[in-house]
Amino acid sequence: MLINHGTEQLYNQLNHSLQLLERPISREERIALANYIGNVYAALNLMNEEKIEPDLKHVFGNSKNRHNFLRRIDIYEVQMLDHFILNKDFHRNFMLDSLTIVEDEMRLIPEGDFAEKTILSEDEFYDIFLGFMKSIHLEELFLKFVQENRIYSVNYQPNDKMKGFTIFNPITKETDSFVGDFNFDISSMLTLAHEFGHAYDLSLFHQDVPVYNQYFYQSFFNEAIPKMFELLFIQYLVQNHIMMEEAKDLKFETSVIHQDFMLSAYMLSLLPDSLIKHSSYKSLSIEEFVRNVKPYFLNDDGLIEGFVRDSPPFDLLEIFKYSYGSILALFLKKSVLEFGYSDGLFGDFLQNRAQMFSEQFFRDWEIDSAHFEKLYKKEMEILKK
Repeated sequence: MLINHGTEQLYNQLNHSLQLLERPISREERIALANYIGNVYAALNLMNEEKIEPDLKHVFGNSKNRHNFLRRIDIYEVQMLDHFILNKDFHRNFMLDSLTIVEDEMRLIPEGDFAEKTILSEDEFYDIFLGFMKSIHLEELFLKFVQENRIYSVNYQPNDKMKGFTIFNPITKETDSFVGDFNFDISSMLTLAHEFGHAYDLSLFHQDVPVYNQYFYQSFFNEAIPKMFELLFIQYLVQNHIMMEEAKDLKFETSVIHQDFMLSAYMLSLLPDSLIKHSSYKSLSIEEFVRNVKPYFLNDDGLIEGFVRDSPPFDLLEIFKYSYGSILALFLKKSVLEFGYSDGLFGDFLQNRAQMFSEQFFRDWEIDSAHFEKLYKKEMEILKK
């Protein structure tokens, strides 16, 4: 069975994690476990009809420990926002250059109707996805997840933009992937490819728990490998003439999503430092937000306000993670195809991905608008045929 629809295994992992909290552990380990436990509760709530309330007393022991946990998360976020402000000019210019390239390229895509999605049998779905994982030499990871029943389907609300998530216990190294409203179609396959990017990334995380917390809370880079897996998956379908028209549709849909993330990132980089610090921008009304960014757009005609109104609440850190993830994925894909997983940019990326943003890293590997334009144009050739 490819998909685990049960909850017993998750409850066992939850109880084991709660037991770990009763042992003498460091503050960083407690933060990591509390985050993992919260994710397991969230997964169970998406799988169960009845909502399960976390036993916070069991998780934190007392209100002081819970306060310290939340305060530590706040510190992580404040540190990252301060670091973002320090490098804001680079972020803004890099995102504007990338966005301009994407917009120019998207204008060249001919209009057309979307193909109807094919519903596959479980065996067909399994064979295609296994073929993809073999093509990138990671079939053992996929087979391990299937054998250990670590792929789940969860129920999302109709307007929920989230497609899936992966949870990781940095103490026990257990990893589980969840696909929203799983169906045996190409969309669920792409989500699964993305989540296996996280699973692969986390399977290589041998550093200590404080470094994991830094990667989870303070890095713009933890969506780059999953986004690379999306690119590799669509390329696999096209090169092997598998569901070609649907693969092209998927390419277009993901490109539109990436473009929206980049526009959101650029707009957030236009805000005054005083609104970014301590996330004050989150309390702005739509009108106030538009008023802050509109002077930077010529001939707006209400498009910016419409975009902001139609977007979910902005979270600067999440938006930049996905924006940089989409951009870096192109560079990582090229490196993997040329040098494999150990050498080149990808090998260096694995060593440094837990760090905060570094402009030097971008310069060292020529991650700039000129090289991005070249890679992006090549990536979009499939949609011009």
